Amino acid sequence: MLLGLSLLVAIMSCSKENKPANNDDEIIPTIDLSTKQTEFVAAGNNFSLKLWSTIDKNTTGNYIVSPFGIYATISMLLNGVTDDVLDEVCPLLGYKKTDISEVNTYFKSLLKSLVSIDEKVKLSIANMAVLNNNYNIESSFATSLQNYYDAFVNPIDFNNIDNAKKIINEWCNNKTNGEITELPALEKLSNTSVVVLLNALYFKGEWASRFEPVSTTSEKFTDINGVVSMLPTMKQTSKYNAAVNASYKSIALPFGNKAYTMYIVLPEEKKSLDDILKIPGFLTNILGSVVDVELWLPKFEQKYDCESLNNTLKSMGLSCLLKGDYSRISKALVDGDVEFDQSSRIKVDENGSTASSVTSAIIKIGSTGSETTSQKIVFHADRPFYYLIVEQSTGIVLFAGRYCKAN
Repeated sequence: MLLGLSLLVAIMSCSKENKPANNDDEIIPTIDLSTKQTEFVAAGNNFSLKLWSTIDKNTTGNYIVSPFGIYATISMLLNGVTDDVLDEVCPLLGYKKTDISEVNTYFKSLLKSLVSIDEKVKLSIANMAVLNNNYNIESSFATSLQNYYDAFVNPIDFNNIDNAKKIINEWCNNKTNGEITELPALEKLSNTSVVVLLNALYFKGEWASRFEPVSTTSEKFTDINGVVSMLPTMKQTSKYNAAVNASYKSIALPFGNKAYTMYIVLPEEKKSLDDILKIPGFLTNILGSVVDVELWLPKFEQKYDCESLNNTLKSMGLSCLLKGDYSRISKALVDGDVEFDQSSRIKVDENGSTASSVTSAIIKIGSTGSETTSQKIVFHADRPFYYLIVEQSTGIVLFAGRYCKAN
């Protein structure tokens, strides 16, 4: 919990002071929030960082996930759960059962703000509820998704599963600009699948300070197993917000008008990624001061399909969300099972970054400390590192990942 709060407090305080990454005269745009909405942001960020930490502990190799995509999908699903489930799950998500209507209103406002805050960044967020037209769906559930999450409610025939998959994949392809064309999760579709909730996220941002392609050279990268590879590595010496301490270095690479930023956290030579996550509230200190940085960063692309998030959610105490009474969605779901999955992609090059994700929830009839410095920092990402793409004024984590092996 402290991890999420630390990120939120650090980034929001930076934004409120109008303290940008590269230029002290610029003002970072902010999303205005009420006191209650600020509490929801903090709750969402706590969930995101806990999710990230859980996935990191149980995953080997490279990965990328969208904590925001999972949180948004869960929030849609909560409109169809019973009071008993809300009693159990809401405290784990950081709010009260009575907050659900306000959470819906908050998401309606947030989805618009995230998309419009930076005209130099292309961000699209889309939601869809695919309804099996062999079952009666409660109109109140569909209406809530339409009104608050701008969800496209699409009833289709699940007697033809191949056609159902085609319709969903075409939507994913369209909403991620061709980045995600097929969802492996759809192999789990059957005629007992009553509803499929989908959240698609597409991000494309150009660096506020681009790398010159002529400066990109092949450099050594030592992976998590000690294997050395030669990777195309971007290079730039410029002013960045960066921090250094005994355990790691961190740097903020802003996009567009600096509303969105990629944070990279690099362990010091004798430290590991695991060592970083063991530091209580380490994200408090990823914001340092604006200094000259000699930056080396490998170009990379990642694809990651987390074909069952259920084990991750179970370890976070959310088992109650995966099986139970979903009769507020459909009377056929008095005993319902939910399967969460996510597919994500990212590309980082001299121009910026493109990232996308599709999160799905298939609901079916159940079976049984920082040191700042004015000196130039040498930041060579020639070993495994973490990265996050964050909205500055709220600290909302759109994407989080680990790069530890050459592609």
